[in-house]
Amino acid sequence: MSGGAIMGSRWRVEHAEEARHREVMASLGVCDAEWALCKVLEASDVKPGQNRLLLTKGMVRDGPIPRLFPELEELDDDGLNAQHTVPVTLLDAEGREKEVSLCFLNSNKAYRIKGPEWRRFVEDSGMCKGDRLDLYACRRGGDGERCLFSFTSKGGGASGGSARCTNGPNRTRQPAAADAVRDHKKRAKSRRAERQGHMGYVMDEACIGGFQGDYGCCKAAEGTREDKAPTRSWKDYATKKEREAAKGLLMLKYAILAEYYY
Repeated sequence: MSGGAIMGSRWRVEHAEEARHREVMASLGVCDAEWALCKVLEASDVKPGQNRLLLTKGMVRDGPIPRLFPELEELDDDGLNAQHTVPVTLLDAEGREKEVSLCFLNSNKAYRIKGPEWRRFVEDSGMCKGDRLDLYACRRGGDGERCLFSFTSKGGGASGGSARCTNGPNRTRQPAAADAVRDHKKRAKSRRAERQGHMGYVMDEACIGGFQGDYGCCKAAEGTREDKAPTRSWKDYATKKEREAAKGLLMLKYAILAEYYY
């Protein structure tokens, strides 16, 4: 069973915290507020492409949400839930208001707060995976408009406060990901330096003997074999065409090496 389901049915907000919540709601003109549930947000709840908050039936059942929105419990002739979609205003302590939809789906026996405004609510409030969300069912105004009021505790879930946000425009990169990026850049820089060193060696006229050096022959500077008797340097007897051919072969070789490195 997920941590969200356990918290939704058993872990009620503490009395002191609930009192503070009620003061905030009263200051914003909200009345008849009843704590409904809490949930530790999952990745799918805050993922931009999902546009929904999933609430299991166990979280909502026997709470104030079905009482405030009785049409959610209506059944069709076949005995299944009628799956009505109810427009509702979602509020928070910062004064944000978003028009979302509340519904029940027979397919997974769960309630959903959904719509593009939910995604905007997540982005504007900075909600992340692992945060704790407390929902209150309430009313406001002279006409008693039905609302849901949201309070979020950063990192208040099973992550023990260590969760870091990766959603929205102001996201912070995970430490492990940052280390991986630094390592990748360091390796790429090393490969580039090695390739540039190879290509510089090829193009340097003073190192034309490198063609022999690569194949275990004489060194250009010394003009001697490492494992054989002293001999002349390559450039002492090579013709212009031979030197151009040697450079062409070396450039081809290091082009192949460059492809291998990248």
